[in-house]
Amino acid sequence: MSMSKSVFLLLFLFFLVNCNKPEEIPEPELPNLTHKGKNTFGCYLDGEPFVARTDFTFTGPIAVSGSFNEESKLLRIQGTRENENEHYENIAFKVIVDSGVNDYVMNVETSHFKGYLDSSGDNCFYYHDTLNRGSVEITYINEIQNIIAGRFALNLVNNDCNKTMMHITDGRFDFGY
Repeated sequence: MSMSKSVFLLLFLFFLVNCNKPEEIPEPELPNLTHKGKNTFGCYLDGEPFVARTDFTFTGPIAVSGSFNEESKLLRIQGTRENENEHYENIAFKVIVDSGVNDYVMNVETSHFKGYLDSSGDNCFYYHDTLNRGSVEITYINEIQNIIAGRFALNLVNNDCNKTMMHITDGRFDFGY
């Protein structure tokens, strides 16, 4: 067999083998820590990435929503994603940001996770763990350009669900309000 036929045969086999591989869907990556008002929101939810992302519809939820009241200094933010079963899940929290770039303790009464994580397929609503108030680190705030960005972490509980506690770590957001 000539050299060119051998090379051709090897290339043909290489492409044949590679064409039969199923496409791998990459894990969602957490958004970068930016300060540009990009409306990003992500964290690890019990070690798995939670990235706010929804398909655009006129009636459905948006991926990142909330507000920042410059008078009361109340930041309200929520990240929403659509899971593999086409249900929406969201993480929300509120915090008073009254000292600019700084570390803050979350408002326990308003932080939550709503999602379909219970093994029965039922909707579970997890509440802020009052023993661990959670934290928000504001890394950037610009009230002229209406941008606020930071990091967050908290624990959530619901003793009525199969999974009673959830850990949210390495959270980050870049919000244009």
